[in-house]
Amino acid sequence: MKVYMMTDFEGISGVRTMEECRTGTPPYEAARAFLCGDINAAVAGAFDGGATEVVVRDGHAGGFNLLLDRMDPRALYTGRGGGTWCPGLDGTFDAAFFVGAHAMAGTPNAFLEHTQSSASWLDYQVNERSFGEQGQFGAYCGSFGVPVVLVTGDETACREAADFFAGCETVAVKRATSRNSAICIHPTKAQEMIRAGAKRAVERAKEITPFTVDFPAEIRMRYMRTDYADSMASKRGVTRVDSRTVTWTAANADELLL
Repeated sequence: MKVYMMTDFEGISGVRTMEECRTGTPPYEAARAFLCGDINAAVAGAFDGGATEVVVRDGHAGGFNLLLDRMDPRALYTGRGGGTWCPGLDGTFDAAFFVGAHAMAGTPNAFLEHTQSSASWLDYQVNERSFGEQGQFGAYCGSFGVPVVLVTGDETACREAADFFAGCETVAVKRATSRNSAICIHPTKAQEMIRAGAKRAVERAKEITPFTVDFPAEIRMRYMRTDYADSMASKRGVTRVDSRTVTWTAANADELLL
């Protein structure tokens, strides 16, 4: 049983302000311990449930967030690279986790909701359905026949996960009080919940159907400003719809993001 784990920072237990997610700041440096704790809890739960291999993708910002000397030595760790969003992911994996997820751009009552960039991306659609980073990851996993079986994050991220990945385990570790603040479960308790949820997810992996997209797929991107659309519209295969919107056709999961 092989598990591929995507990680992000905004949905980690104990993270309750925007400043904690900004790399290189004192609050961020302190919050890295919470990130490592949640991931270690998910790794431990995966092995509790029968996993034989776990690969962890450091997914926030540039991918240099984990303190490797604090990480569970049973797992393998990767960041960006190799010309793919998920280095090492292939059809030999049996299940996928998303630990520390946040809701997609425009979601009400969600902590630090965004899709890729809160500064530039307004709405990202696949075949007329709005997607966030969870949906993108799930579709990429699904192209290999791998189901997303666990998502952790704030309450809205967990609701989004349930909408995209029917039957997956979710662990809500916080509740947003505004876009920029949240009420958190204590990290120790949250990590106990994550470990238990990860164990259940691995044990139930065969019950959960991979999330798939019909290809070729129409991608529609709406940006915050016209200059962001200017840049994207210059790429081969991209069509300008209006001042802030572009489209392209994705032949496969690798082309969901250009």
